[in-house]
Amino acid sequence: MINIKMEFYVKKVFIIISLIFLYGCSDAPSTSVIKNEIEQGLQESKFSNILEFQNIKKVNGFEESNKIYIADITYDIHFLKGLNEIKQESKGNSLMSSFGTMALSMQYGNFKAGDIQPQELKLTMIKTEQGWKIKS
Repeated sequence: MINIKMEFYVKKVFIIISLIFLYGCSDAPSTSVIKNEIEQGLQESKFSNILEFQNIKKVNGFEESNKIYIADITYDIHFLKGLNEIKQESKGNSLMSSFGTMALSMQYGNFKAGDIQPQELKLTMIKTEQGWKIKS
């Protein structure tokens, strides 16, 4: 009788451990993980004083492999400064800053401070030892 109970508990523990392991192997990055990665990338960029991302949401996604996840993201860009203000601030700077403002203009138009533009993005995430990271 004791052996039957012991066998039952061992099987139950094995099933629980297996489920935990399988869950850990197939987990997708959550919206909060994606949001943190995007916001960290923005803070490390030269655009953190120009714009911010709002309403970041993972709307869909699929596992390409056990370490690669493709996520469909929607978000809003909130411009903290307008294009004209950025152009004024970059006067006298390098030629590269002129190209930077031209690139912003081509991508987002003649935006003003406070403007919000909805965006969609397909984002590739890679599972690393430190968790999910955006593939650069």
